[in-house]
Amino acid sequence: AAAMGIVAALNHRERTSGKGPFIEATAAEGIIRILDYNWVWHGMDGSIRPRYGNWDLAINIYAVNPCKDGYMMVGGGHDRLWYRIWKTVGYEVPQAEEEIIADTNLRNISERLPHTRQVKTYTLLCEWLKDNTRAEAERKLVRQEVASGGVMAIHEVAEYPHFKYRKQVAEFDDQLYGKVLVGTSPHLAEKIPARLKWIGRPVGYDNEEVYRRLLGFTRDDFDRLAKQGVM
Repeated sequence: AAAMGIVAALNHRERTSGKGPFIEATAAEGIIRILDYNWVWHGMDGSIRPRYGNWDLAINIYAVNPCKDGYMMVGGGHDRLWYRIWKTVGYEVPQAEEEIIADTNLRNISERLPHTRQVKTYTLLCEWLKDNTRAEAERKLVRQEVASGGVMAIHEVAEYPHFKYRKQVAEFDDQLYGKVLVGTSPHLAEKIPARLKWIGRPVGYDNEEVYRRLLGFTRDDFDRLAKQGVM
């Protein structure tokens, strides 16, 4: 939110006023903006979204559920994905696919949303997941072009081939702290690759440079202020 405001302010300065406007961005307002469909839902009929754990009140299937070696996220936001998921399940647990296909209450996207129908959906899905690891389930679902992925711990993310290949997690040699494993920029661009200069600075690290450049301080000024206990 702050970055977008800065860009908008610079654009306004360059194209309209010649002066940079005051901008404000708070954490609370940032959260308000990303609260999914809560506002639209409440505005339509007064609904207040309750806690619903790892499931989703607006999409079924779209949830994290247990599998053989942890937890698995599977997303099926429209009919094509829904049937691809059950086709995948049906190869190994045909009775689960048959039960889903036979249930007339699960044929329409909106009709799949009531709680009891979600319970049925995920119970049957977990009958398949419990015998598949995260990697196995992902591999089988990807064959059917279904969005899915295992829930990983930090050490698994750090060594995951996909993230290592894209350099989203990398070791950075910082001038102050040495080699540090960091999450890099989420923005990948062909002509303007992201660049990391440093991961952080001690408090006051750049004070002298700022005072020299903006206030014209000299070495004598710094020595005098240091003797006075100001710096």
